[in-house]
Amino acid sequence: MKMNLTLKKVIFYEIIGRDKDHKLEQTEENDKSDRKEEDKKAYNLRPSRKRDYSYHFTMVSIKTGLEKWGDKAKNALFDELNLFKKEKVFEQVVSPSMEQMKSAFRVHCFMTKKRDGRIKARAVADGRSQVWYLEEQTYSPTVRLESIMLCSLIDALEGHDVITIDIKGAFLKAHVPKELDLIMKMDGDLARIFCELNPSFVRQEEGTLYLRCLKALYGHIEAARLFYNELDYSLTRRMNYLRNKYDPCVYNRKNEDGTTTTIKTHVDNLKVSSKSSD
Repeated sequence: MKMNLTLKKVIFYEIIGRDKDHKLEQTEENDKSDRKEEDKKAYNLRPSRKRDYSYHFTMVSIKTGLEKWGDKAKNALFDELNLFKKEKVFEQVVSPSMEQMKSAFRVHCFMTKKRDGRIKARAVADGRSQVWYLEEQTYSPTVRLESIMLCSLIDALEGHDVITIDIKGAFLKAHVPKELDLIMKMDGDLARIFCELNPSFVRQEEGTLYLRCLKALYGHIEAARLFYNELDYSLTRRMNYLRNKYDPCVYNRKNEDGTTTTIKTHVDNLKVSSKSSD
């Protein structure tokens, strides 16, 4: 009986102690939240909110995009296809052989809504059936983190002017070697709208349009490497930049006034820094 009474007392005091600890933890949490609210008011911080990343993955077909966004989607599609026309990406294959028809890569087009409300259309090649090459033949080098940090330090110390450049339709500026002979096919609404913008192109009886790709297209496994080669040629041969020996994505050029201009490349994004205003 005594043992039972003693055990009950121990259990009782244990419960009381836990309850006190729980109340103390709650008080500390409340104090923390109060301090956070005070900090927000003092530093004019915006209220916390859950981040929504779903817009990154909301890609829809042409049909769905036209139904959902109407004229905005139509204009976005026209902008994308007009870019093909401007860059002379395709030439028509009037009488494709059976082999060309079987090996042709389909062109897909997807649409998405940007955070600022703009509608973006992107036409890509379905390169899944392409022959795979060694990584060195297909990947595009990107600037090393060490190069970015070191160049940023030099820019700050020497007071350089810095700008960033995003090359629009970058891959479409890279020429496809003739030996690749990339045959593409469009059908449905995409082929119809493309022919409306380019009256010289005529679809086959079944509504399919066969094209030879003259420029690199998103989706081709060679596209990134072809663009890097094109960019490297332009910088080194046409603009007299020297490629860095330790990082193939850093280029330097001495200007007439003795200053140096540096360009760092990350596929189609460039960072340019120089003390010269030119």
